[in-house]
Amino acid sequence: MKKIIRLMALMLIIMILIGCLTGCSDEENESKRKSKHIELYETVDEKDFEFSIKEASSAQRISPPYTSSVYVYQEVKDKNNTYLYIIVNVKNTSSKAINSSKVASVKVNYNDKYTYKAKVNVEDTSSGLAPSSYIDIEPLMSKNLYYFAELPKDVVDNPNSELTFEITINDNVYKYDYR
Repeated sequence: MKKIIRLMALMLIIMILIGCLTGCSDEENESKRKSKHIELYETVDEKDFEFSIKEASSAQRISPPYTSSVYVYQEVKDKNNTYLYIIVNVKNTSSKAINSSKVASVKVNYNDKYTYKAKVNVEDTSSGLAPSSYIDIEPLMSKNLYYFAELPKDVVDNPNSELTFEITINDNVYKYDYR
């Protein structure tokens, strides 16, 4: 009898350990994430920085605001496509520099069915748009990050298309409805 009880206790412990080791599936993790809709110009506080969406638009060419000298820009190669982009102002509120490529991951969802991963560039006063991996945001400083995804032009031009930016930072998901 004692052997049966010990065996059952051992089996219970093994089942608990297996459950703890396998953890949750990606779908369960996704559903546990906090999701919040945000608006243009709304300031959101995160652990080491605050951010706000300054602009949301579409274009076949994304240029920095200053173009009086030589500058770097982003342009689609296929004229049947266009960029859907947001400009996010990020202020570093921590005491250490933050690499701008580590701030967030961004996707564009079309009609809750199709997903496009966004790339990120940083507005650099000396060269225009620079790859984010090269630029740090120093403590108490701000930078504009350009998150852009290439989509078919007819999807972006269609007024009935539902287009949402999904900004993931740590375990938080922020959604901005472009249309």
